[in-house]
Amino acid sequence: MRSKLLIVATGLVALLASSQELSARWAFPTVLMIHGGDLKSPVFIVQKTEADIERYVSFWCGKSPRVEPAQLTDRPYYNVSAFWALSPLPDENGMAALLRTLKPEQAHQQGRLYVAADGIRASAVSTKYLELDPDNRTPPYSLVRPVPTNANSFVYGVWLSDADIEAAAKLGINLRR
Repeated sequence: MRSKLLIVATGLVALLASSQELSARWAFPTVLMIHGGDLKSPVFIVQKTEADIERYVSFWCGKSPRVEPAQLTDRPYYNVSAFWALSPLPDENGMAALLRTLKPEQAHQQGRLYVAADGIRASAVSTKYLELDPDNRTPPYSLVRPVPTNANSFVYGVWLSDADIEAAAKLGINLRR
């Protein structure tokens, strides 16, 4: 009897561990593509772990209130295209191939990382998060969002912390001028 309970308990723990990873993948964008600005090629962030999600949550305004007009001032920025629910994630070779196929206009969420300038702190803004298409009954169910051409499309915003700016710098993205 104890061995059956142990097997059931072990299975339950494994199921919970895998469901946390899956639920996290559905609750956060899987891939962030940072492009434009002075970047010669896009920078990709693949969010595989809870630590990745926490480190880059500000880049897609994951915990952000409504955008503030001061966050959208006229200054240099990088575009951020967020791809949600790319699951299951492929191995490293498959991931490299997948990233080569992604285009900003295919993303489920769009945003910008604004560079600190003229006494205004660095900030991030974004459109709405992943949204399901109510008229589509076949995969993919989610709406794609075009890359915004003006600031009116952004609804969420956050002032970036020093840790956010340092994380961006490690990726080759300079948010301080």
